Amino acid sequence: MWCEWQENDNQVYNRLMGQFVNHVAKYSKGGSYEARRMKFNKFKTFIAFLSNHYTTEDIRNIQPKHIAAFIRYRRNGGYATITMLSDLSVIRWWFNQIPWKRFDMPDNSEIFKLEERLNERAYVTEIKEKYRRLKRRRGRI
Repeated sequence: MWCEWQENDNQVYNRLMGQFVNHVAKYSKGGSYEARRMKFNKFKTFIAFLSNHYTTEDIRNIQPKHIAAFIRYRRNGGYATITMLSDLSVIRWWFNQIPWKRFDMPDNSEIFKLEERLNERAYVTEIKEKYRRLKRRRGRI
């Protein structure tokens, strides 16, 4: 897929978008070109949010709390629940295409529950550990 984005002064945004375009979006499969382009533009808003509120170094480090914080941000912005569900659908679609990601994405009900309890550090840590992907050793089982 041919992808286009403009670099800006935010180095975190530039790094995340570079990783996203070069390692994920270029090799995306599924759906029409127009559908992927629309999903790409929606995911750019998520990455912009992520770069403005967190200092995530790697696109593979996207955690459930980042997604829940984005949903809270959209809710505070006055967006309808159907829009947030559409955002989650797009995030989930791209998230599933990230190679070697370090976390799995919870289902929508878990994300909405996490959004409500985002200020409770113990709960956020519990969810983070619950959805952490296990590292697999190479050569040994």
